[in-house]
Amino acid sequence: VPNKPGTPPPGATGGSGGSTPPPPLQVFQGVVPLIRGLTVINRNSFIKVDPQIKAFNLVTNTILLSDGTVYHPAKDGPFAYFGFGATKVSDPDLQGRLAEKGDWVAYKFEELLINGTPDIGDFFPSPRIRSAPRYGPSFYDLLPRNVIFSAINDITLANNDALPDDYNDPGDATGSKLDLNNFDSVLLYTQNGSILLEEGFNIVSDKDGGQDISLVSAGATSDITIHGDIEIYAARLLISAGHDLLVDGNVTADDITFRAGNDVKIDGAYDGEGSNAIEAQKGNILVSAKKNIKITNSSQLKALAQLSPDGLDALIRLESLEGEITIDGNSTIDGTNIEIEAKKGAITIANATLGTTNATNALKVRMGASTGTLTIGGTRGPTTLNARQLIHLYAEGISSPGTKGADTNGKIYFAGPTSFGGGGHLDIAAKTVEIKGGVNVNVSGTSVLHVFTDNQLYNGGTYGNFVRGSTQDGNRHPSGYAGRPAFGTSH
Repeated sequence: VPNKPGTPPPGATGGSGGSTPPPPLQVFQGVVPLIRGLTVINRNSFIKVDPQIKAFNLVTNTILLSDGTVYHPAKDGPFAYFGFGATKVSDPDLQGRLAEKGDWVAYKFEELLINGTPDIGDFFPSPRIRSAPRYGPSFYDLLPRNVIFSAINDITLANNDALPDDYNDPGDATGSKLDLNNFDSVLLYTQNGSILLEEGFNIVSDKDGGQDISLVSAGATSDITIHGDIEIYAARLLISAGHDLLVDGNVTADDITFRAGNDVKIDGAYDGEGSNAIEAQKGNILVSAKKNIKITNSSQLKALAQLSPDGLDALIRLESLEGEITIDGNSTIDGTNIEIEAKKGAITIANATLGTTNATNALKVRMGASTGTLTIGGTRGPTTLNARQLIHLYAEGISSPGTKGADTNGKIYFAGPTSFGGGGHLDIAAKTVEIKGGVNVNVSGTSVLHVFTDNQLYNGGTYGNFVRGSTQDGNRHPSGYAGRPAFGTSH
């Protein structure tokens, strides 16, 4: 029987607002198709540049063929939005690096395991792709071989023990690495999950190289852990974690950036086999953390290249925005220019070597907390700081670039045996400069030492001494702390 006029339809509630509410609006989650469940990529997988991917999926327990999307950074906007509908930019460098490479093929997984190197090419073309022209470059040659592997949750790069044999790459050398020579460049990106490179699984390219790789975990609680080695050539490396970044594998690239929304730890002791090396062969090393940076257990950071004929040299820079920086445990930082800056936290350099007398031009250390301490030296071994032209150790509040900062109560404390070498200017500036009793701070015979302080707690009483050979050195500069030169400038 038809409803009477004004009668709600069956299942509806009468009266004002009684109609069935519309379904909620769907939240935009990006345009890249989602491949659900855990997918395994290895040398049994194939990537078509049109783009499609063939890989094993644990939800369907079969080899699946899934679509990707061509991503144009210049017109499609940030990848976080294009891939996931997210409006927050996860890393300040990522979008520029993507745009430099042109177009990309992008895939989005719920969760991803990489335990080998997939093939990539233009075989078994899809009906969606028009025929290649008879003359001139193939259409496939114009398609991008820059590949984005993105995931909502975790991305794991693991050796052949990661899953039962049915899901693994056959047991040979190709199953223990991601070989970038098959690609132009690669981005591994997680929106909510973490990225793990397991010990025994490596990311590599050959000596000709040129394949940049970026690892980005965008979530505020998303970590990146690098236990395996990364060895790429003529290429840049970006590793950016939304939360913590741990690196205890060996890393080689032309230019290296480590960034974390919380802490960065570089630890040489994970595999029990001695030190790890972080080496930029032709560029810079940047380590940036919102909170703390710790370099320990015989870690080595090296960037010694001269980048251009006009004398622009490589830089190693450690920067903490809100936390502390600690370098200890026989660790070495060796670059043509070294900058260490904690804007709001303390700095400790103990049982470590910074710079070399024949290769490092300038070593600059700046502690910006208004009442913090820059501690040099410790009880477990000597600490050595070297530079040919300039060494600056400053404990001062940082007001703005190029200024001397606010008048603060910052302190430089020499807690153990320390040696300065290399010659040039050695400027030490803090409201208080103290050398622990019984400790000698040795100054190279060719260095020009100036100590800018208002509270001289050295060279007398129960305190330790600055010495040059067997002679006491390092008397307070007459102008005190206020007379210090601008940070980073020679005089």
